[in-house]
Formats: sequence, structure tokens, C-alpha cells
Amino acid sequence: MNLAPGGDREFAKIQFALEFEVELEAGGGHGGDPGKAFAEEVDKIIAVLEDQVNALLNSWTSTDLQTSEGKQDLKAELLGYADELFGEEKQVTFVYIRQFVMQ
Repeated sequence: MNLAPGGDREFAKIQFALEFEVELEAGGGHGGDPGKAFAEEVDKIIAVLEDQVNALLNSWTSTDLQTSEGKQDLKAELLGYADELFGEEKQVTFVYIRQFVMQ
């Protein structure tokens, strides 16, 4: 994704993972595997979260993201977005940055 002008890099590729704390209901509410039902719900919301991440990163420069503090700020922003989208019943407990590349 494109970064905001002003840093020495113009593009970032960031892959992240979310850790959840949830209680799965027996049967998953669909008469099947509760884990599968949860995964389907997450897939629907992830697209919205990815869109918000793209908008967020378009306002950050590479200088903002180069430091450990910048990456922690990014994770905190992502956690906030995820909490809003998933709500209390599917609490996101941690955001992991799995891949981080800037060019």
C-alpha cells in the first residue's frame, strides 16, 4: 500500500494476525462446527478491517513506521479498529505483525 509523502519510502507491505478471546457455543449456531462458524464471521469482518488499515497507512509516512514505537502505535491503532468491528463477544486480545516490508 502507498504511504503518505514525506518519508524516504513510498510503499509498505504489512501482514498482521489477530489473537482472539472467545467462547464458542456448542454447534456454532449453524448446527455445525463452532470454530468454522467463527472463522466465517471473522472473514466477513477482515475485509472491512483491511480497508481501514489501508486508509490509516495512507496517512502515515515511512518515518512514522520505521521505529519500534511507530510499529507499536500501528498495532494499537489496529487493535482499536478490531475491537470496534468485532465487539465484546469476540474480543481481540493482541495484534501480531507477521511481515513488514517498506520500499
